[in-house]
Amino acid sequence: MSIKPIETWYGGCRFRSRLEARYAVLFDHAGVRWEYEPQGFVINGRPYLPDFLLPDCGTWVEVKGSEEDLDQTLMRDAALELPDRNTTGEHQPRLLLLGPVPEPSDNGDWGWLGLAPEEVGPGETEVFGDWWGLGAFRATRRLARLTETSSATPDQYEEGAWLTPAHDATVRGVSDAYRAARSARFEHGESG
Repeated sequence: MSIKPIETWYGGCRFRSRLEARYAVLFDHAGVRWEYEPQGFVINGRPYLPDFLLPDCGTWVEVKGSEEDLDQTLMRDAALELPDRNTTGEHQPRLLLLGPVPEPSDNGDWGWLGLAPEEVGPGETEVFGDWWGLGAFRATRRLARLTETSSATPDQYEEGAWLTPAHDATVRGVSDAYRAARSARFEHGESG
């Protein structure tokens, strides 16, 4: 039995799920500009509509409520084929994967799996993943790579762990944003 997401209004957008709306709340509180479903694509013959684009750093974002809902093959292919919107001049993930909103951490930031294509040889590109957080975004307009992680191919990550955030105690500043996202209520006309 699958649970149907509840469409939710927030920030002038109708989100397909409350989880997506909660991430819009989190982005707003963390100072992250976002666009909701700005453009759809055909990835290897399959239609794909990323949930968000973060225009300041050029990262596309996919939000899923569970690992079972995440098509890892499509995510790898999307990381290779989505348009490169990075204008920062610094390494940023092409696609960031967000799962259920975790409990706020007052002693650090949560990092999420971000996928990016990298050339590994002449005419050969592979997708690599790192863990990226939002803690420094307000100041830098970029996602911050967590310091205690290393690049790996998605195949090297544990099966079923793509939506499990990593913790980094060195970056602070977004616990209030996570708190706002977790406590956002959209019932009875509330605005999040």
